[in-house]
Amino acid sequence: MTEMLGPPVVRTIDVDGRPVTTKRGLLVSNPFEDADARYRVLVNDEAQYSLWPVSIPCPDGWTVVHEDDSRAACIDYIEEHWTDMRPASLVRAEHG
Repeated sequence: MTEMLGPPVVRTIDVDGRPVTTKRGLLVSNPFEDADARYRVLVNDEAQYSLWPVSIPCPDGWTVVHEDDSRAACIDYIEEHWTDMRPASLVRAEHG
């Protein structure tokens, strides 16, 4: 087990042209798995939801439906609102 002395160090560096956050000397290479980061919830035209780091721009075809919040709060939002996993086009075709 490695002991760390002093307060955690948090900073952002560039890796291959993209920002990556380091914490306590460890590289957090996947911004989608950082429990301490801020997130938002996106939805696309197929009514599919996505947990999205606020540090990354919203991609084309997606809309922000829940603004800057904790990872846990965003997951709660998704669980409450995404009740049908089927794409919207499939739902329309089945009811067609």
